[in-house]
Amino acid sequence: MERSTNKRQCGRQSCEATIEWTYFNQGQYQRAVKRNDGRRGFYFESPSCPKINAAIFVKPSTGRRTEGKKHGATGYRTTAVARVKWIKVLQSGDDPLFGIGAEYFESSLDPLF
Repeated sequence: MERSTNKRQCGRQSCEATIEWTYFNQGQYQRAVKRNDGRRGFYFESPSCPKINAAIFVKPSTGRRTEGKKHGATGYRTTAVARVKWIKVLQSGDDPLFGIGAEYFESSLDPLF
C-alpha cells in the first residue's frame, strides 16, 4: 500500500518580511509577517485568518526584508498567488495571531479554480 503524505517536499529559508495578503481578485489587504519561504510554499503570521484552500495574493508591504545572517536567506518571491494549506491559532483573544502555511500556485500546473 502506497502512503500519501502532504509534507513539505522542498527546503525552506528563514526570513522576516512584512507582507500584505488578500483573497485573489479582491483589494482589501491584511498585514502579515512572512517567517520562512521555499520553492513550493511559505509560512506567515497574521492577525487576520484566511480560509483553508483559499487562493490568496501576497505582496511585500515595504519592499524590503530583514534577514538574520545565521539563517542565510537569499531571497523570496516578491508577489505570488498561493493556496492556504493549513492554519494554526497562535494567540486568541483581543489580539489574535494565526500561523498560516501556504503553497504557491505553479502557473502551468495548478489551476486557480
